[in-house]
Parts: sequence; C-alpha cells; structure tokens
Amino acid sequence: MSRSRVTFDLGRKFNSRETVFKLPNDIASRRSAIFGISGSGKSNTATVCIEGLVANGEQVVLVDPKGEGWGLKSSADGKSAGLDVIVFGEPRGDIEALDETHAERLADFVVESGRSIVLSMLGFDSDQSERRFVTRFFQRLYRRKSRQARPTRTLVVLEEAHLFVPESSGAGYKGDVAQMVGAIQRIARQGRSVGLGLMIVDQRPQDVSKKIISQTEILICHQLVHKLDRDALRHWVSGYDRDGQGKEFMDSLAGLDQGVAWAWSPGWLKVFEQVQINLRTTFDSGATPDGKGTAAPTARSKINLDELRDQLSEVVQKAEQDDPVKLRKQIATLTRELKTQQSKPTVDQAAIDLAVNKAVLVQDDYWKNKISSACKQLESVSHSVKFTIDALSAKADKHEANSLPSRSAAPTRSMPAKKTPARPRPADSLSPGSTQDLTPIQTRVLASFGWWHDIGVESVTRQQAGLKAGYTNSETSSFRKALYALKDAGLLDEAMRSLTHLGQSHRPPTIGPEDMPAYHAMIAATLNAIHLRAFTGAVQLTGSTHKTTRAELAEHLGYTNIETSSFRKALYRLQTMGLIDLVHGGGINATDLLFPESLGGGL
Repeated sequence: MSRSRVTFDLGRKFNSRETVFKLPNDIASRRSAIFGISGSGKSNTATVCIEGLVANGEQVVLVDPKGEGWGLKSSADGKSAGLDVIVFGEPRGDIEALDETHAERLADFVVESGRSIVLSMLGFDSDQSERRFVTRFFQRLYRRKSRQARPTRTLVVLEEAHLFVPESSGAGYKGDVAQMVGAIQRIARQGRSVGLGLMIVDQRPQDVSKKIISQTEILICHQLVHKLDRDALRHWVSGYDRDGQGKEFMDSLAGLDQGVAWAWSPGWLKVFEQVQINLRTTFDSGATPDGKGTAAPTARSKINLDELRDQLSEVVQKAEQDDPVKLRKQIATLTRELKTQQSKPTVDQAAIDLAVNKAVLVQDDYWKNKISSACKQLESVSHSVKFTIDALSAKADKHEANSLPSRSAAPTRSMPAKKTPARPRPADSLSPGSTQDLTPIQTRVLASFGWWHDIGVESVTRQQAGLKAGYTNSETSSFRKALYALKDAGLLDEAMRSLTHLGQSHRPPTIGPEDMPAYHAMIAATLNAIHLRAFTGAVQLTGSTHKTTRAELAEHLGYTNIETSSFRKALYRLQTMGLIDLVHGGGINATDLLFPESLGGGL
C-alpha cells in the first residue's frame, strides 16, 4: 500500500460511536486550515493531526510562537515518552539556543535528516527578529526541497497563523512582513510539487490572509462565535459549495460543542462531516491553569545530543560549500581577477574548475558559461561590467565626500558619460521567451533583480528592484511597464518577485561592492539636495538603533522647526520611497529597505 493511502484517526463522526473519521497521510503535502475560538478544541485537533502523521512516519515542522510544542515529547500523563521530535528554542528545547542566524542551517537539517521538529519562538528578542528567522527558514526550506532528487513530504504547521500570514485588508504588506508572507505564500501556492504542505491554525479567521485561506483543500472548523470570523470564511464556502451545504455549515458554527468540528473537503476528499475529535495522546503543555497546578512531565522522548550536534555541523559545512550565493560571489571574484590579467594571465585553474563544478551542481548555467567565456577571452573586458564598477566607485567616493552636506550646498554631480547613438527603441512589450532587443530600461530592471539575488534576497520587492534600477518611485509608468514586459517574456515569475531560470540565464552581469556605503551611495545619487540631506541624516541617526525622532533629525540637520515645509516634504519623500516609517508620536523607524539584511544591516 502506498504511504499516501495510509490513514490516521481524527475522531468519530458526530452522533455515531461506530464510524471512525480518518485522514490520509497525503495531508502532509496538502493545504489545510483549522479554526476555532479559544477553548473549542482547535489546538487539540492540530496536535492529533501531528501525532497521527509522525506515528505513520511523516515529517512535520511545527512553528510554535507560544512555546507549547515541547509537550509532544511526553505522554498525556507525563509518565512516559511521547513523539520522536526535536524541539529547538525556549522553553524546554532539546537545544534551547535559537536565533535568526540559525534559520538556514535548520532548514538544511530538516531536509537532510528527515526528522520532525518544533521551532519554539519564545526566546526571540523582538518580533522583527522572529519574522526574519521565519522568512529565511522558509525560503531556504523551499529551495532545498525543490532540489531533492527523491522528494519527500513535509508538513509545515503554523500555530497562531495570523502572526505569520496576517490579513492585509487591501493595504498590502511592507518591509519584513512582506518578505515573510511572500515566503509562506510560495509554499501555499507551489509547495505541493516539492512535497511541502501547509496547515494554518488560528482562533480568528478574520485576522488571517484570505489568499492563504482561499487555497485550503480541507477546512476543519470548530466553534466560531464572532460574525466577522464567520464572514471571513464565506468566500471559501461560496467558492467550494457544490451541494448546498454552505448554509448548514455557516448556521451551525456559533453553536458547536467543545471538541466538535466540521471537516469539509469539497474537492480533494469530498467529505462534509461533523466530527467529535479525539483527545491528544501527548502532554497538553498549553492547558489553561485550573488553580490546582499541573505536574510537570517526568519522562520525555530522548535524543542523542552529541549525535544531533554532529548532524547539524555536517549540514552547516555542506550548506556553506554548496550555497549558490557564496558560489556566485566566488565566481564573480574569479571573473574580475581574470579580466585584470590581460597580458599573461596567471589563474588558479583548480579554483575555477571547482567553481564551475559547483555551478553545475546548483544548475546555474549562466555562471558556468560566464567563467568559460572569461577563460577563453581574457583580453575582452565587458563594457557593461566596466561601467558598473566605475559607476559604483564614483558613487562611493561621492557618498564619502558628502556624508553630511551643508544646508546650502547642493550635491556635486559628475558629468554624464558621452552617449553613443541609441538604436531604435523596440516596443515595451516582449514576446514570450524573448531575450533579445530589451530596452535599456528593461535591461536595468533585469540587472537589478540579478543584483538582489546575488546578495541573497530570494523575493525582491518592487521598491528594492526600483531603487537598484535608479527609480525613487516604484510606481513610475516606465518602471511598471518594464516589469510586466519582463514577466510576459518569461524572465520574471508571475508575482514579479524573482528571476525565472530563463531570466537567470540571460540577465546582465552585476558586479560591484556589496556593502552598505555603496548601497546608500546608489540611493543618494538619485536625490536632490534637500532630500539628500534628510536621507544622510536618517542613515546616521538610525544606523545603530534603527530608530530616531523627527525632533532629533531636525536638530541634526539644523532645522529649528519640525514643521518647516522643506523638512516635512523630505521626510514624506523618504517615506514614499519606503526607506523610513513615520510612527505616531513623532518617531522615525528605518525600514529593511534602508538597511537591507543581505548587506549586513538587517533590522
């Protein structure tokens, strides 16, 4: 029997002691949702699903913001061992140290080991740090799963899902929240093809992204009392209701008894049942205190910590050797060295061969061809590469010379290079698969995505792409047309957040310093004198804490009144560009666009 047909007991069909309701192991690669008010049995249902899957040999990753997942390691009475899972983080983790720098190595460990794990998030210092960890973990997990020679199934369970995929109410996501939601949405939309499933668990459907809910293949819903929570499910119900069951479902939600839930899967399992959910068999570490005190478990499943540390060490070493970002940096360095040795090149051929072989391993044909071409034609220096290096050097020099311009001084601007006659401009639109005759704007935008990818940003926002391409306003018509043209040509993905394989193979080279001063110099070169002064001051004052106030910035720049028109306009300009957030009460927060994590300045 195939493992997808193996099942586990979820409970008994309502009002029937004989009929058991079962779920297949295949839920590990599907999209599911469990909703219900506090105390209705929602968390118990999620735990029963985890217990059934782990017992049947499936892999589960539980993201646990409340720090209650450690109970899975003990029996319900706490007197014997529970599930064979590894808990990372506080409290009571097998390894309690957990921070955002561990994200990639833990994702590698999940793929390499096949072990089920709990990520307990209570030990993080801030919400921002927690969000960055989740983003980096899921980006890496998807990338590694997509490269498995023989894909396995892994179910990701998000407790308190609104913390990770909140409803944006049409306002859109910003900053690190946008990065995190994008990484999880990718799993929801494309994860099944690489063996990744997603289960969201929450008390309030109204607070969870409707885009995520709409993709749910099985909805398990306990009691929902608030009208807005029931209304949040109406779109899903109206879209999937084929047999007129929607009214019965919606009318009964407010009156469901504790432990009773609807299990509805119109398309996948074709079931519509009220189920009395089984009680969990592991320790309920999240039980509401009853005033009597609950005895702590005296037994828990054991792991070999020395063996686990060895496994994690091997994963880290392997990840560092095969990391595509580091490979690209190594290849770019070798390419630059080759091009500076035009007379009698002395090249470390062994290092080049190693880089080429690793490029093949990560399926990066562009860089493989790039090195081969550099080895054969050392005397030919690419004009586009030379222009990029010269431009970045000039911007870095300019930034250093004008680190804090005087109030009256205007930034000096170098004379533009003499332009060669431009060829006739092709139409904005491109035919599918076309990589020829890109306009200069389209070429700049494509190179911008390549630059962000080279420094490790998997999902590029429109503001990030626009800034690198020289646009202070990412809604500019010419920039938007270039984005859609590149998407239609198959060079960008449908969300216009990442290069496709075709886009990676045909993007222009992007060589330049990957440090914060050069990045800030690039932004500064696009600003006028007043905006540049505000930008420079914001960088200086928010650099250590990533926070300042309008009063502090005004005083720093020499303004006696924070309501001065030029000062206010400069602040709103930087806010429009997505570089700062103006906080209620006069505060100013730097965004992750002002200090990108990939350049060492994460918030």
